Amino acid sequence: SKQFANLFSSYTQAYNKTYHRKGSLFIKNFKRKKVTNEHYFLRLVNYIHFNPVVLGFAQPGQWKYSSFNAIEKQQNTLVDYSEVLERFNGLSNFLSCHQGPMDGSLDY
Repeated sequence: SKQFANLFSSYTQAYNKTYHRKGSLFIKNFKRKKVTNEHYFLRLVNYIHFNPVVLGFAQPGQWKYSSFNAIEKQQNTLVDYSEVLERFNGLSNFLSCHQGPMDGSLDY
């Protein structure tokens, strides 16, 4: 988290210097929230995979920056997809849960 904060801060300072401006480039800083239960974890995975859809960029399987493809195709990546699939009770349930974004807020 601190490394990302330093990276964003350095980038912002360089950008502001180049374009003679002041202030934050990003609307708000990212925050961490501890995943405290299984239900929240499942909703969070779904939320992450549907962010590009909600923003109008692409469907989960079409967004190359998403872990959705690695999980669906069970590719060797930094993502530990076996744990994700285990929590979704298998690939078929994972795909079924990704037919659309879950309703409601992520706040628990």
